[in-house]
Amino acid sequence: MADLMALVPGGDSGHDTDRAQLVLVTALILGVALIALVLLVNAAIYTENLATRDPDVGDEEVLAYEATVVDGVGGIVDRENANEYDTYDAVETNVSAGVETLNDHLERSRLEHGLVASMNVSNASYVEGRLIVQTNESRNFTAGDGTSDWTLAENVSAARNHVATVRNDKLISTNASNASNDGAFHVVLDGDSGNEWHAYVYENGSNISVAVKPGGVGNPADAEEVCSVDSTNATIDFTAGTIDGTKCPGLNWGESISDEYDLEYANSENASGTYEVTVRGTDDNLVNIGDIIMESSDTSPRFAPAVYSVELAVTYRSPDLEYTTTVRVARGEPDA
Repeated sequence: MADLMALVPGGDSGHDTDRAQLVLVTALILGVALIALVLLVNAAIYTENLATRDPDVGDEEVLAYEATVVDGVGGIVDRENANEYDTYDAVETNVSAGVETLNDHLERSRLEHGLVASMNVSNASYVEGRLIVQTNESRNFTAGDGTSDWTLAENVSAARNHVATVRNDKLISTNASNASNDGAFHVVLDGDSGNEWHAYVYENGSNISVAVKPGGVGNPADAEEVCSVDSTNATIDFTAGTIDGTKCPGLNWGESISDEYDLEYANSENASGTYEVTVRGTDDNLVNIGDIIMESSDTSPRFAPAVYSVELAVTYRSPDLEYTTTVRVARGEPDA
């Protein structure tokens, strides 16, 4: 029988089959090309993210390196500040030299494991501050001229490492609601808007206790006890919010103080021991120099130029990761 389809215009079954196969092959090629393109784009995106992303929990080496930098640089800053140099240039120079030495050590230790890790020491940024300190543990917390209610620093924009070790036998015996009326020693942050934050330190039974009146709360009787420890002395870190190294919930430095403030001690004859605090700024932050704070001497209290904070870029490279970030170091700063 004759092939009837061959007699119909355009009805050549062989040609139709060829065209169908051509379309199928073309579609298959396009599909493979699209898949390859998608894979290539995804690989590029992944590579870019890997080079710029923040470290997650899996990047343990990166986290460990960054923590080592923060701890090491912070220790160098505090150690050099404690030397109480006569000029700010001297303390910054010695901090910079210490950071350079730390960087060399960390670079060598990482290279031994085939890794590249470094700090950009040459472009590090240093913020000037002042260290205020009392080292005579038998002295009360009054000013150099004996004033009980006095200002350590004014127009403070930031403070860190405000640590006091107080003796139980010199504290007023009272409770939170009566701490102000009974004359308990307290730290005051007096904001520019008149808003005040208070932290009272007193004896309650055999305990050394801390009560806080946040900013925005007008009545000192509204202070609430936030922590205590049964001890003959206690170390209170006002900025970090701890007592003897244990977190003190409610001891939140400057809570509800949103502007600059004056840092003051009140009823300071009712506390004795040692203390230190580092404030950001220069001599303009300090008042009554010579009468209140003795500069660069063995007399307590006194102040010295200090590095408040350091900011520097760090880079970490491994076969699987390239990570660069900027680290700011200010140990003992609130929420640090």
